[in-house]
Amino acid sequence: MRQASWLLRVILRDLRIGVGTNTVLQALHETEAMEMYNKSTDMKAVITELVTGTLPSKTLIGSAIRPQLCKPCDSLQKASDEWTRGKTEERETKIDGVRMLVHHQLDGTVMYFSRQGNEQGSTRGFGMLTTSMKRFLPKDAVFDGEIVVFNRALNKMEPLSMLMGTLKSLANEEDITITKGLMVLYIIFDLIYYKGHDLITLPLRERHKILAGLSFGPSGLTEAVAVVPLLPGVPVMGKLWSIMVDTQDVLMKLDSIEKTYKSSVHENGEEGIVIKDLTSLYTLNGRTNAWIKIKPDYLSNGGLEVDVVILGVRQDKGRLFQCLLTGVCERSSSSASDGNDSYKTFCWVSSGITKQMYTEIEHHLTPLLDYTVTSTPKNIDATGEEKPQAGIKDPSKSLVVTILADYRLLSSSRFSVGVTARFSRVKCIRHDRAPESVATVDELVEVENSNKKLKCN
Repeated sequence: MRQASWLLRVILRDLRIGVGTNTVLQALHETEAMEMYNKSTDMKAVITELVTGTLPSKTLIGSAIRPQLCKPCDSLQKASDEWTRGKTEERETKIDGVRMLVHHQLDGTVMYFSRQGNEQGSTRGFGMLTTSMKRFLPKDAVFDGEIVVFNRALNKMEPLSMLMGTLKSLANEEDITITKGLMVLYIIFDLIYYKGHDLITLPLRERHKILAGLSFGPSGLTEAVAVVPLLPGVPVMGKLWSIMVDTQDVLMKLDSIEKTYKSSVHENGEEGIVIKDLTSLYTLNGRTNAWIKIKPDYLSNGGLEVDVVILGVRQDKGRLFQCLLTGVCERSSSSASDGNDSYKTFCWVSSGITKQMYTEIEHHLTPLLDYTVTSTPKNIDATGEEKPQAGIKDPSKSLVVTILADYRLLSSSRFSVGVTARFSRVKCIRHDRAPESVATVDELVEVENSNKKLKCN
């Protein structure tokens, strides 16, 4: 019986032994193993080299390396007071795109690696950019940046949700620059390998100098794909997205950070800001105080906080209740509930669900699930694009959860509300609230303009 249980847990990917990659590598070799793995993400190669007693130097180019990540910061005061005091820093607009390490090898091969070290050229369609990348990028180099969609007519970056559709249009040889006024930009903010040399041990300021000396070919507005470097004080597509700041006075620095943040988020509608220490080295697969990011949903009262009702579930990582389809009430916010409320689908959420939450959700929802999902109940308005594995038979008996998300709602035809949340995560289960008390469609429309808290008193 125990063997069958173990086999089932392996199949469901629910075999949790509390040992991760870091633990295994540190047991093999306290220092070099993790460093080697960060340069290749090839566990078999690392173990083989360690067992043979050799620790050869690995070159970064052509290896499935994972980039340095930003550490989230939940306070402008902390950004000024604790993490950036006395440092000369770069402040960047946080770009809403796909993080990508692009390798252009000497033989002309172009490789694309995601932040998880996964190859993306053939598996996700980024390979259709290769012709342009070969034209624009110098060879024998590894670049770190974001791939985004830029709207030439509006002179702004479009949401991440538009990227894959735009790439598909390019693959179909559509002229997106004429028909849609769009172009795909690869915005490079770091250079970690060049001409046979790993640059990760150089300060960011020095890496910027090398990046500034490179030529990236034509990048005019007539191009469907362009490559542009993101450097302090250098405009990108007519906008200044990066500045250098050297303010030693703490009060002046806080005021300066607040102005940068408000300009990026509130005035220009961007995702947030990134602050980088110009003296810092590049840490592969690491989050350090040298790079921090500040977004509305990280700050107290800075993002969207809304009560929603669970309308369906979908399996994630072998757990059925790990991904929740949520919705809001269709009734007008000024009307009282008559006990027959209808609900519209709003967003999927899978982050933030603790073990205790999962147990409570599973216990409460299991008797309410309908696995046929051939049609939705009359009081649920769905588009048919949500595709839950199981729906809730009676939403009036479902659970209410509070979710946190980016304050910017995205237009979406996938959900019946017509908008959806970005970066959503569960904050808590609201046993004290009935489904009819959740946020309404009217309130979601209002939050697009006012960014107020919803139903969380």
